[in-house]
Amino acid sequence: MSKIELTQEEIDLIQKYLNGELGMFSATEEEQGIFIPVIDKAEALMFELNAAEEIGTDLIKWFWKKHKKQNKNS
Repeated sequence: MSKIELTQEEIDLIQKYLNGELGMFSATEEEQGIFIPVIDKAEALMFELNAAEEIGTDLIKWFWKKHKKQNKNS
């Protein structure tokens, strides 16, 4: 699995999303500029791992769990 690299801005935005403080369509233009690359990274990992069925209904939540697991094992 490729190493998941996230900036602090991306981490903060993911946590805001997971806490229900940010929606895909309620994000400001600046937040969208940060969030879109996160989605791209998550999709790339999903394809790399052939994990479409594993994701469930929330790509970002799945990606965040993968990130946390990776950092726990580092």
